[in-house]
Formats: sequence, C-alpha cells, structure tokens
Amino acid sequence: MTSHHAVILGAGAAGTAAARALAGQEGIKATIVGQTDETPYTRMLIKGVAYGSSSPELIRLPMPQADFIADTAEHVDFESRTVHLASGTTIAYDSLVVATGSQARGLEANVPGAQQAARAGTLVALHSLADAMQLREAILACGRNARVAIYGAGLTASETASALQAQGHEVSLIARSKIPGVATFGRSVAERIAAHHQSRVSTFFGRVISEIHPIPDATVVTLDDGTDLIVDLVIIALGTTPVAPAPWRKGEGVDVDDRLHAHGLEGVYAAGGVAVHHDHHLGTWRIDHWDDGAAQGTHAARMLLHSLDRGEDPGPYRPRSAYMAMIYGRMIAGVGYTGYPDTPIDRSGEEFIVLHEHGDAVVGQVALMQSGRCISGDSASMRPIPRGRHRRRLRRSCQSGPDEDHARVTGDRDVSESPRRHRRRTTSHGGPPACAPSPTRIVVSCSQWVDRLLPPDQRACDGSRDHRRPPSPSMPFSRSPDTGPRPRQTLSKREGVTMPRLSRLTPETAVGASRDLLGELVGRHAHVGDMVSTMAHSPAVLGGYLQLSRSMRRAKLDRKISERISIAVQAQQGCRLCLQSHVAAARSLGISDEGIELAHAGSSADASLAAIIVLGLQVYREPMSITDEQIDNLRAHGYSDREVADVVGIVALNILTGAFNLLAGLTPGNAD
Repeated sequence: MTSHHAVILGAGAAGTAAARALAGQEGIKATIVGQTDETPYTRMLIKGVAYGSSSPELIRLPMPQADFIADTAEHVDFESRTVHLASGTTIAYDSLVVATGSQARGLEANVPGAQQAARAGTLVALHSLADAMQLREAILACGRNARVAIYGAGLTASETASALQAQGHEVSLIARSKIPGVATFGRSVAERIAAHHQSRVSTFFGRVISEIHPIPDATVVTLDDGTDLIVDLVIIALGTTPVAPAPWRKGEGVDVDDRLHAHGLEGVYAAGGVAVHHDHHLGTWRIDHWDDGAAQGTHAARMLLHSLDRGEDPGPYRPRSAYMAMIYGRMIAGVGYTGYPDTPIDRSGEEFIVLHEHGDAVVGQVALMQSGRCISGDSASMRPIPRGRHRRRLRRSCQSGPDEDHARVTGDRDVSESPRRHRRRTTSHGGPPACAPSPTRIVVSCSQWVDRLLPPDQRACDGSRDHRRPPSPSMPFSRSPDTGPRPRQTLSKREGVTMPRLSRLTPETAVGASRDLLGELVGRHAHVGDMVSTMAHSPAVLGGYLQLSRSMRRAKLDRKISERISIAVQAQQGCRLCLQSHVAAARSLGISDEGIELAHAGSSADASLAAIIVLGLQVYREPMSITDEQIDNLRAHGYSDREVADVVGIVALNILTGAFNLLAGLTPGNAD
C-alpha cells in the first residue's frame, strides 16, 4: 500500500497535536519539521523559565510518534509539492499542515534607540524560550530588585507585571490605550484589570514609547508626553504576528476557511497562530494561545483524514478552547473568541462574567474571580440581570431550556402545565434567566454554551467532536413541533445553578459496599462532602478513592510541595472545584500568592520546587518524557526516591478527583 506523506511544518501546540491525530493511521507517514537547532518546548510554560527557576530542559515538549526534522522550512513549492529547508534539502509532501506559529510584535522601526537597546539585552520580548532565558538573565544581572518597564497590557503583559510585582520588582506598565486589554478581555474585564494595575504598579495608559536611550547602569524610556522612565529593562508585549515560510508574505499568515483549508491550495491546511481565519460565523479572526492552537491542529488533521476517506467530516472549526491567567491573585478564565463587544451579566461585585456575542450567538465568555474563593449561588454573582436591551440579548446565553426558564420567571412548579404559553413568549434559545449564574460554574460549562448557542450546522467547534453526532448524554434534547431541539437541564432551587449530573447518596439510599462506607464516614465525621456522597454510585471508585487518599497521608513529600503540584495539575485538568480547594489549602499552609501563581503556571521561584512541580506535570501529561538526568537532578536537589515516587500518588489522586468532579458536574457553584 502506497504511503501518504503528511508533512507538518512546526513543532508547537498545533503541529504536535496534528501529528498525534495522525499517529497510528495505517498508510500515513507523518513528518514534523521544526526549527533549526531548537528542541520543541511547551510555550505556555516559558514564564516559569523567565521569572521562576524552571530550566529549559524541564519544559521540553514530548513528541508524538512521527519523524522529526529540526531544519527550518523556508519555502513551499506548491506545484511540485515540496518544502525547501534551511539546510538546502527538500522534502516532498502529499498533504501539508502549516503550523509555524508566530513571533512577538516588536517596536516600530522608527523608535530611536530600540535596536541599540535590543543589542545590549535591555529590550526583550516574552514569546519564545530564548526570550525567557534572556529575560531571566537580564533580571539576575541587576543583582537586586529590577526596575522594569512593560510595553503592552494584554494577557502576557498583565501576567508578567503581576508576577514581577509579586517578586518585589518595580514595574512600570505602558499601554497605548487608555483602557488596555479590551481586545483581549472585553471592556468590562479590562476596566477591572486596569484598576488592579493602577493600584499595584506605576501605569502610563494612553501613552507610547517615543525613544529609548542608555545611560550608565540604566536605560531611559521616553514617552510621547515627555515623561522619562529610568529602568533596568524594557519588556515588549505588544502581541504577536504570524510566521509562515515563503511564498506567504512576512507577517500576514496563512488564510484559511472554516475547515482550515488554505485558500486556493489543494491538500494544504493551516492551524494555530499562523492561521488567519475567514468564515461566515466570525468574519476574519486569529487566536494565538496554546490550547486553541492544539485544537486547531487536531481539527486540521481530522480534515486531512476526511479528505482521504479515513474519517468523518469534523465540520467547521469554531474556537471554544479555554485559557486561564492569574493576575494579582485573581483568576481570569475565558473560552472561545473574545474579540467582539462584551455584555456583562454582573458588574457590581469583584467576581463576574461577561458574554461576547456576534449576531445571535454567544461566541466567547470571560470570567473574573478571586482565586481560591468558592463562589456560591447566593453570592454577589447571583444578583438579578439588568432589564432592557442587555437582558433581551442575554436570552441566548441561558443555561437551561425555555420551559425551565419559564418556571423560574413565572414560578410555575410544573413546566409541563404551561409550555404553549411560554413558547409564545420566548425564542428557541430560551427566555431570560432570572439571575446571573456563578462565574465559576459558567467557566466550567461555557465551552458547551458556545457550542450549543451556535446554529445547528455550526456546532462543531473543535477537533474533538463531529457536528453530525448526537448531543452528549449529559445534555439530552427534547423536541417540540414549534421550537425544535433545545437543551434540557435540571435546575437547583438556587436559580440559575445547574445540579450535578449524578445525584448525592446517603447511607440510606446507597447500596452494597457504598452503604457501609458512607455509614462509617458519617458515623466518624457526621458529614461527608458532595464528591464522596456522589462517588457512592460506584463502590469500587469510592473504595479506591478512600484507600488512596488514606495511603497518601503517609506520603513523605512535604504538604506544601504536594499542594503546589496539585495546583499545577488541576490548572491543566480543568477541575475548578479541585483547583479552588487546593489554592485555599495552599494559603492555609502559608504559601504566598506569588507561589500560588507560579504553581498555577507550573513553576516556582525556588529551583528545587520548580523541578518537582514540572515532574508532576510530566507524570500527568507525558510520563514517557521523564529522563534519567531529570531524576538525578531531583536527587541533587535533596529529594529521596520515596519522595519522587510520592509524586505519582499525588498526581493519581488529583486525576481521580478532578476527572470524577468533571464527569459528575460538581462545581464550586453547586457543591458544598
């Protein structure tokens, strides 16, 4: 059988995800082409290298089962279907996935002194591993708390300002907009973040850098209003521009349709930061973050397989991947595309959520919440939604179906008694919610929201599911003649908060071994948590959890270290209930907000802690990537073999609890 050669340009999130989706396919050979003299790494973890103590070796990216060539692609010849590499060699392809990513957008070329500062190492970006290493060296070279100017105030700039300020550095934040971050977070969240910036660092909003020039032992940054800032280091964080080989033009990226086909090129796909999307749903857009890049890479590979009759059509790509950031002790959690104007559900408290809408669909959501705080249904986040235009627009963001909404608004106990009256008053998307749901609960389920709120033919949002498949069992649909399919979901007595998918059991309602286990726990503690009472549906799972949990109490690894590992793992796994629990536990143990933020990013300011946290992430994500040298390094840091082995138990316990909570639908909004 003739082998089909799929060449993947790029070894980042999108490229490796595409290769994994193609791995094991009979008759298909995948080759990843990376950068010359560069070992692939996880870009989302470079912050731990920049202002933590992670070494580059600890964030290297495990490679899928595919051939790998470290030789930069410079030119693609579409007629001959060959890729010309930097070494002068060529590689032929049958299908091509361009996933070459992006680069940091630099200062304008006409800014005096910028090139001189870059050569001196006092003007840096934070986009690549090389940037992170340069930034760390520049900070260490100061020999004291550094004076740092950050130009930009988006996600990377805000996280960097927060982390450096927590470490005691003197931060000046410069942004061209008077309300920076609107394009990233939406105006409502951006205003809150701007206020936090202004209360913690020196801010210069609505200003641009007009000149940079060195003086002995420092650098002077001159703004357009004549203000001079004397700093040790300037970090440029002005976003990114796509990077693609010729014949694509520099900085323009690869234009793709909603199936990730490159325009006018047979057998060519693009994914990740290099892809510029053009579709009827969002128009022209581009997203450059790790999780969405991976989702695009998987989708492109599935489209490739479909073109070869090796799989079903994955449908149009819709951005629905989540991202998280820790900024001054607050968690920013978003999903989907947030480039359109936002509608706040609640702006009266410190914790709130905004919806990003385009036409009749919610295409993205962003939530701002206090890290480590459990948000209950009766908190400030449950205030009634304002009436008028915003309330009408928010109908389409409703968590429940029309009948349930009618019951909430009218007080009808039995929705089956008045469905027709309700249908005359609402759209098929559902009526206005009575109260704003908990931000945390929304973040957990918002990827499902974005998918459900699209028209039926647009619900394939990533490479994980087919738009023609039936809905998830957790989201059953009912059909009526005049409203069509609609989601049905049970509501709790606290309006707007969804109930868990699995019911809680008691010693009286549990059966088999679970009855005895729950009875013993209630007799000993008088109360059991929601996770344990829900786990009782499976005596095997409940018994296994209790046994592992009790066994891990005998772990030798220090509790502060295990909580840091747990935070890093849950930040990856996505269980908000677990994450908030471990953040609260870390704070009770005296771990600082800085330590928690770095653990959330998979690192620590202490080299020995960073090494063991990264090991935990590798155990969670790719244990095959663990090396002999890595274990020797842990021993050199003073960890015993017993403590190293304990990491597996800690990660296993987190996987069990996190996966169960996600499956059962337990969130901070509905769990005690």
